Amino acid sequence: MSRAADVGRSHPGWFAAALLVAAVSSSTAVADIGALSHRTAAALLIKVLTYDRAVRVRASATVNVGVLAHARGAESRACADSLVTELSQAARTQRVGSRAVHAVALPWNGAADLNSALAREQIHLLYICPGLEAESGAVSALTRAHKVLSVAASDLGVKSGLGMALLNRGSRPTILVNLPAARAEGRELDAGLLGLAEVIR
Repeated sequence: MSRAADVGRSHPGWFAAALLVAAVSSSTAVADIGALSHRTAAALLIKVLTYDRAVRVRASATVNVGVLAHARGAESRACADSLVTELSQAARTQRVGSRAVHAVALPWNGAADLNSALAREQIHLLYICPGLEAESGAVSALTRAHKVLSVAASDLGVKSGLGMALLNRGSRPTILVNLPAARAEGRELDAGLLGLAEVIR
């Protein structure tokens, strides 16, 4: 893993400030150890998209975020409902360049169903709620095929081949990037983001 200190060329200082604000908010709103509050996660997910050059090429008027939950897991479904609500709220004031952000909950009913949903909803980023750790390999195969950035709620997903995770280290929000996996998903992440992330190379 490597860590750099610069905050990027296109938005100097912004992302560092965002992580500082997130640290304050997540310290009082975290449901589980290691997990970010959904409000913090929503804000960071939108900002992560602004640091992905591939989005500017592939997205048209809307950047679509899917939130994947286990169809038979009550906590996983609650995660998806909450995060979609927070993303919709954040999207009122945050955009990805000139593009609006649209969020949709997607139930996990197997690989074939997700394959259809990623194409139908034209998903650019897929957040994977807790409860789907055992399906990380199948999800990763699909995000790579569809060129979708995958973001997990813990480091377990990243170690299983997903592209990124948003988590807490104590009370500190952390972005963990599996760079080979993210590149396999067709992502072109800006140095400003990688400089503030923990990067698996």
